[in-house]
This record gives sequence, structure tokens and C-alpha cells, in this order.
Amino acid sequence: MSTTAQNAAKFGIAASKQWWSSARELAVSFDRAALEDAIVAWIKLNKRDEVSNTPPSVDFYFELMTQAFLALYDSGTVNPVFPITDLGQAFIDEVRGSNGTGVQTLPAPTPVLSASDKLRAEIINDFRTLSSKEVRAKISRDRSYAAMFEELSKTDALSSGATTLTVITGA
Repeated sequence: MSTTAQNAAKFGIAASKQWWSSARELAVSFDRAALEDAIVAWIKLNKRDEVSNTPPSVDFYFELMTQAFLALYDSGTVNPVFPITDLGQAFIDEVRGSNGTGVQTLPAPTPVLSASDKLRAEIINDFRTLSSKEVRAKISRDRSYAAMFEELSKTDALSSGATTLTVITGA
């Protein structure tokens, strides 16, 4: 065995130990043997040229294992057998953020709407879809609804192609 092959083997083993240690909270959610086999197979299939053309290092092999895991996980090729723990998810988020693998395929986070934003959206939807009688009934039943309706009526928020609310002062 050549010195380069010996170094590659040493670095590969060290990287593997480091990766499994770093991913220990994640690994408990998977069948370790199946995950390990899948990672090795993915690297052999997808990174053969990169492995042969890149000087061996622990960081290089660690990164390959991370790319392999994320690609396999994102594609559904490997699936947890137990729910992923919060610490396991933190590892996924950390490595995804450090190398960007899979970030472009993730759905955008759903914005968390405040109660005010939800009420605003409800009123705008109601104004466009309900009859005026139904909207007036909601206004008379709910003070916060009435206050937000009044606020929105002073803006362009309550308008559509077919209807527009116009407040006539003094009427």
C-alpha cells in the first residue's frame, strides 16, 4: 500500500469517527449499519472522481460524509426508524448551514402571523367573499373585528375589482 493510500485510509477512518461522534444524536434515529452502507455507496457512486483528484484530509472526508447523508436524507433514500431528536435536527441544520447542501430544496419557512395579522387577513377575505349582511353581523359580534375593520376601511385594503368600501363621514 502506498503512502498516499495509507494516509487516505487513516484520514478516512479519522473522519468517519469524527462524523459519527458529531452525528451521535442523529444516528440514534437511524439503523446505523444501513446508514453507513448508504453513505459509503453514495460516495462511491457520486464522488469517485473527487476522491481520486483531491488530496486526502479529515475535513475532506468529513464533508463527503455530510454531503452523502444530506443527499440521501433529502431524497428519502434513508429514513429514520425513530423520530429525529431535537439535537439530531440541530446537527442536520448545522451541517446543512455549513455546506449549503439541500438548502435550495427546502421549503421556505412558514411565517408566523400575529393575531393582528390573522385578523387582518380574515377581514380582507371576509370582505371579498361574504355578503355585507354577514360582514356587518361579524362586526356587531366582535369588538376587535370591528376595530380592525374600521382601521382597514381607512386604507385601500378593503377593495377588490368588484367592490370598494367608501366611508362617508357624517353619514
